[in-house]
Amino acid sequence: MPTAPGNTYNDGGLRFGTQSVSIDTGGTTTGGTYTPEMQDYILEAFSLTRGTNWAESADENGVPNKQHGRITIPTGDATLQLENETTKSPAVFAEFIAEDISGNSVTLIVSQVGETTGNEAAAKVTISLRKKINTTVSAKKPAAKKEV
Repeated sequence: MPTAPGNTYNDGGLRFGTQSVSIDTGGTTTGGTYTPEMQDYILEAFSLTRGTNWAESADENGVPNKQHGRITIPTGDATLQLENETTKSPAVFAEFIAEDISGNSVTLIVSQVGETTGNEAAAKVTISLRKKINTTVSAKKPAAKKEV
């Protein structure tokens, strides 16, 4: 079904660069049970970078003579389009699923949330991401609002 929040339209035909995602904005805990508060966003674009981490060893004169590297967890950024400026931003540590450029599903974790920018017609927020590497384990939910 097409989505049309704000001044956008997504007919579902574009896999990457324009897709609708649901992300928890920080739900509530009642009697020890967490209830997420889901919000739909238009994911304008996201990118993941596969980096490396290097360690070097030096001889007695300080000249590097050994090194080894390892692959790090993919990280990246995304721009979310909000319905308007009052739409809640995603919660840090919230997980969601998106499609990469190849059409594969990838589970992502929100690691940082920027400030909402724009106006009533086109509000956006930039988030930082980490790829979830162990998708068989249930993660702890985002920090919930306390009962009043």
